[in-house]
Amino acid sequence: MLCQLSYAPRFGSTIVLAGFRASRVAAVAAPPRRALGTLFLLLAVLFAGIAYAAVVAGVWVIAVAAVALAVWIGTFGLRALLVRRVR
Repeated sequence: MLCQLSYAPRFGSTIVLAGFRASRVAAVAAPPRRALGTLFLLLAVLFAGIAYAAVVAGVWVIAVAAVALAVWIGTFGLRALLVRRVR
């Protein structure tokens, strides 16, 4: 971490984060929650499509695994889109 901080850009004045008056940390960018949520929901839909195709083909092992992955990744997407930032 010391190596990374030594190459950090210099700021003209102190940038204060909201709620932390004594902070000297620069807030560069907000986390891309909406983009990640959308990506994870798209992946969940794709895994659901794989599950449907596997059910139609009669390959139940793949169908169960794809449903499990769709639900798991779908929860990531919903959590990223629905969680409100605490201020």
